[in-house]
Amino acid sequence: SSCSRLPAPQWRCSPSFWFSGALGGSAIGPLIGGLLLRNWPWWSVFVLSAACAAMALLPVVLVIEGGPQSNPDAKLRMAPSLGGALGLALVAWGLINAGSDGWLAATALLPILLGLAAMAAIGLFLRFQRTPPASSVESGESGADGVDGADGVDGVDGVYRRRLVSGLGIMLLAILPVVGTMFFVLTYLQRVFDFSVLLAGAAFMPFGVTAALVAPFSVRMLEKFGPVRMLAAAVVLEAAGLVVLSRVGPAASYLLVGLSLVLVGAAMAVFPSVSLHMVLNSVPRQRSGLATAAHTVALQIGQLLSIGVMGSLVASMVGGVYRSQLEEVGLGSEVSSEFVADLALGISAAPSGALPSEVSTYQQIGEQAFMSSVGRSTLLLLVVIAGISACAALTSLRKKSPAAA
Repeated sequence: SSCSRLPAPQWRCSPSFWFSGALGGSAIGPLIGGLLLRNWPWWSVFVLSAACAAMALLPVVLVIEGGPQSNPDAKLRMAPSLGGALGLALVAWGLINAGSDGWLAATALLPILLGLAAMAAIGLFLRFQRTPPASSVESGESGADGVDGADGVDGVDGVYRRRLVSGLGIMLLAILPVVGTMFFVLTYLQRVFDFSVLLAGAAFMPFGVTAALVAPFSVRMLEKFGPVRMLAAAVVLEAAGLVVLSRVGPAASYLLVGLSLVLVGAAMAVFPSVSLHMVLNSVPRQRSGLATAAHTVALQIGQLLSIGVMGSLVASMVGGVYRSQLEEVGLGSEVSSEFVADLALGISAAPSGALPSEVSTYQQIGEQAFMSSVGRSTLLLLVVIAGISACAALTSLRKKSPAAA
């Protein structure tokens, strides 16, 4: 929120340093994730996130509720915040159940639908409850950089809604296939490469270090090359890195993994700058704090959904892939649900009753099934996101064509 009070140069550049610190923290995250994965299932990250959010909520309440309020909008509305958290918790619960029960099971669909409905209801409630501010577009307010004449202007508060939604959507879709994939790369380093928690965290550092080094220069590159070119470069970098990771097998060299981590890390340093640039240029400058908060929310939701979706996809795929590969080599394909759950965590072992000569074969097939499931899930997410982006682009072009004519 302090961005709106900075002079123009610092106001433009400060987000890049903020993202540098935030992305640099991803070099520490794998160490924590590695400790969790040693003793807990993949969905334990949601418990940790909820605990951290609860710890962070107390100082926020004290600062906002106890500090001086310049206007009524500064009051923290707890009911919508708690309702949104409940909606996200229901979606996460449904995704966890989808991995074990199937995506069409009632235990998966019902919580997901209820969570989405709760968040939609809160959004509608806040929209219709909003009171028009004194300022409006007619008063001469424009976007954060003074851009005017854009499509989709909300005549009530001067927000260029199409640009705002595009910026938030870019951030959410960009992060969606990344965090979950990185989560399972960490599992791969520990289970397949047999790295210790500390060594796996160190091996994962090219992602966070690259992102932290590139982020401070992303705003300058954005001003030089423009958002379209920067966005195209980020898409290419992310797609290349994730495609390389999808082809990694149990016998792959770490150099291949490290290269993919560098590519994805560079993309993750560029995406936030482009999306935040679009978001800040969609609102009047005095609302830049709210726009930045919305951008951060999109980033965090994308991270949680990424882990939930990737975890569910891998857990639902790995059993079928494992059984299919066992049948190809003529081994028995009957395995218990507990055994499949271990496979989703990269834990590969021979089932009880296997001959000593078959143990290594079972282990190799399990590792291959795990990495194949992660690769397929990553590519599936990339295809879905590409389809959504293409549909959004076509819709935008159709809306512009009559005006242009």
